[in-house]
Amino acid sequence: MNTPLAGDSGAALQHRTSQGFANLDAHVHCQAALSKNLVALYVVHGASYLVPLFTVPYLCRILGVSQWGMVAMAQAMGQYVSLVIEYGFGFSATRVVARRRDDLLFVSETLTAVLTAKTLLSLGAIAVVTGSTVLFFPSAPTRFLLAGLAYGVAQGINVVWIYQALDRTREIAIIEVCGKVGGACLLFAIVHTPSQAWLVPLLSGVGAALATAVGLARLLSVIPISRPSIGSGLVMLREGWSTFLFRASESLWWAGNPLILGYFSGATQVGIYTAAERICRAAIGLLGPATQALYPEINALLVTDQRGANILARKALVTCTVLAALAAAGLMLFARTIVSSLLGPTFLSSAPVLQILSLLLPLVAIENIVAFQYFLPRALDTLLAKLVSVAAAVNAVVATVAAPSLGAKGMAIAVLISTLLLTTLVCARLFDRPRRSHL
Repeated sequence: MNTPLAGDSGAALQHRTSQGFANLDAHVHCQAALSKNLVALYVVHGASYLVPLFTVPYLCRILGVSQWGMVAMAQAMGQYVSLVIEYGFGFSATRVVARRRDDLLFVSETLTAVLTAKTLLSLGAIAVVTGSTVLFFPSAPTRFLLAGLAYGVAQGINVVWIYQALDRTREIAIIEVCGKVGGACLLFAIVHTPSQAWLVPLLSGVGAALATAVGLARLLSVIPISRPSIGSGLVMLREGWSTFLFRASESLWWAGNPLILGYFSGATQVGIYTAAERICRAAIGLLGPATQALYPEINALLVTDQRGANILARKALVTCTVLAALAAAGLMLFARTIVSSLLGPTFLSSAPVLQILSLLLPLVAIENIVAFQYFLPRALDTLLAKLVSVAAAVNAVVATVAAPSLGAKGMAIAVLISTLLLTTLVCARLFDRPRRSHL
C-alpha cells in the first residue's frame, strides 16, 4: 500500500519541480524580452520627445499663436482619423498574436485581416470627413483639411502592433525613429513662413507613411501574406469593437478638445492650450514605452504564469506612479521657465495652463497601468470602454461650460476633472472585492 503512494508522491514532486523550472525559464525569458523591448521603445520615445523639442519651438516662433492654433486643429482632426483607422488593433490584435506568435499561418492571416480592415476604415474616414466638410463646413480651409486628413491616414496605417506582438520591437523602433527624424527634416527644410502652416501636418504624415512602408516591406519578406478578403477584415472589426470604443473614448478629450476650444474661443486660445498640452503630453509619453513593452509580455505570461503577470503589473504601477509624481512636481514649479525657454515669451500665457495639466501625470500613470496591464490582457475591453465613455462625457460637458468663459484654462480644468474621474473608476473596479476574481 505504501509503495504506490510513495510513487505517486514522487511523481507529483517531479511534476511540480518540472513545472517550477518551466515557470522560472518563462520568467527569465520574459524579463530579458521586456528589457530589450523597453530599451527599443525608449529609443523611439526619445526620438518622439526630441523631435518635438526642436520642431514645436521652431514652429511656434515661425507661425505665431493663431497659425499654430490652425495647425493644432488640423492635427486634432487627423488624430481622430488615425484613431478610427488604428481601431485599437494595437491592443486587440497584439493580444491574440502575442499568444500565438509561433503559429506562422495564424500570424499571416491576422496581419492580412488587420490590413484589410484598416483599408476599409481609411476609405470610410476619407469619405465621411470630405462629405461632412462639404455639407456642414464649406468655408473650412481646404488645405488644412486635406493635410490633416493625410496626416491621420498615414498615422493610422501603421504596423507597429505586429512587431511588438512578434517580439521584434527593436527593429520597428529603428524604422519609426528614421521616419520621425525624416519628417522633422522636411519641416525645417520647407516651412519658413506662416503661409506654409498647412504643410506641417502633411509633412509629418509623409514621415509616418515612409516608416510604415519600410516596416511593412520588411515584414512581408518573412511573413507570407494571405489572400485578402473583405470578410476577414469585417471579422477583425467586429472582434476589436470593444477595444476601439475604449480607445475612442479615451482619446476624445486629447484629440477633440482643441476642436471644442476652437469652436468656443478661437484659434488663439487653441494655440495657448495646445502649446502647454504638447509639453505635458511629452512628459506623459515617458510612460508610454513601459506600457507598450509590458503589454505583450503580460499577455504571454498570463498563459503560463498568471501570478508572475500580476507581480510584474504591480511593480510597474508603483514605479510609474512615483516617477510621474516627481515629473508633475517639476512641471508645476518650473512651468514659466519651461514655456519661455521652449516656446518663447509670446507663449507665456501657456504657463498657468501647463501647471494645471501637470497634475494629470500621476493620474494618467495609474489609469494607464491598471487599464493596459490588468483590464485589457484579461479581455475586459467592454467594461473599460464603459468607464472611459463616462469620463469622456463628463469631459465634454465640463469643457462646453468652462471653455467659453475661461478659454485654455477652462479646457485644462475639464481634462483634469475627467481624468481624475476615470482614474477613480478604474481603481474602484480593480479593488471591487466581490468581482476581483476577474482580475
